[in-house]
Amino acid sequence: MKHVGLPSLLGLVMVTMVALGGCRTTVAFDVVIPAEVNMSSYRTVGVFDFTEYELSRFTSGGYIEFDFFFNGYYRPIEDRLLSSEVARYMTQEMVRTLDRTGYFTIIPPGQLRSYLMNQAAFQFDAERLHRAFGLEAMIIGTIEDMDTREFVQERVESTVNTDTGERERILRSYFIQETYLQISYSVVSAEDGRILATKRLDGRKRQETPIPRTSEMPTGWSERDFRAPSVLPLYRRIIEDFTPEIRDQLAPRTVREVRRLQKDTSGDFRAERADELVKEGIYREAIRLFQGIWYEQGDFSAGYNAAVLYEALGELDQAVSLMRDVASVTGERLAFQELNRLIDAREQRLRAQKQLQEFD
Repeated sequence: MKHVGLPSLLGLVMVTMVALGGCRTTVAFDVVIPAEVNMSSYRTVGVFDFTEYELSRFTSGGYIEFDFFFNGYYRPIEDRLLSSEVARYMTQEMVRTLDRTGYFTIIPPGQLRSYLMNQAAFQFDAERLHRAFGLEAMIIGTIEDMDTREFVQERVESTVNTDTGERERILRSYFIQETYLQISYSVVSAEDGRILATKRLDGRKRQETPIPRTSEMPTGWSERDFRAPSVLPLYRRIIEDFTPEIRDQLAPRTVREVRRLQKDTSGDFRAERADELVKEGIYREAIRLFQGIWYEQGDFSAGYNAAVLYEALGELDQAVSLMRDVASVTGERLAFQELNRLIDAREQRLRAQKQLQEFD
């Protein structure tokens, strides 16, 4: 599953201009956000099957205890293996999430199962894995907790009688399903067994399903014929909510940043021309004009805009230096805020460069 790498942070990023309906001109550009954990030395990753959760009050050995009925409503067949299905989907989404980053070579669980020395204790031969796959790190996860709450809720609602056209109030029943899921995983070095990263995530989902009234259904139908929806899609939605946090922890990503230029306060004709150049995407010449106004007049908007354009071009040292001058000379609060942000952006870029250094 080797993929072409993320766009190099060292190259010039693509920059575009966005006009916001007559408001201040903005510039948009791509930057690479570093991962929370530097995985640059651990690009070949093996993902093991997530361990099922078996201690829920609703499950025993992975099977639902309330069996085929719950409060008189039929259970969907797929929920009878809920614990194993949730673990399987979590494993699948972990593989997909890491694979889509293009940052890792992923060894999926199917290729790793035969290397487990003790399936129950989840012991593995790291040396054999390294020889067989060049494995550098392993991801080992567990479904820590899962729970389902289901109940019927009645509400008085206003509706229009289709026969009389008159508004009336009816009592309607809803089948409520609430799910909770907690997972954890560790990233372990295949070379020496060190834990490189850990994470614990949890989430909840809820859905409401109207129970048809007897009068709305064919003759002979009763509410006891209602089929309870599967809760598996709710657990899947929770897992899908986990994936951005997993990606952000382990892999750098490219995002689009947008900066808004300041309206001219200098009154200099060059400022209008510089703004036109920005809209045409000619940033270098716009910087020259803005800087000329700044050095001659000390105008805040000109200095600020030149610094922002340096950032858009990926020249963060120049952006920081100029914004520091603007903040010092003008004392503008916004300039100090932007200076701090630019310093953080520069540090972030250095971190991203280290994470990508072996990737290009």
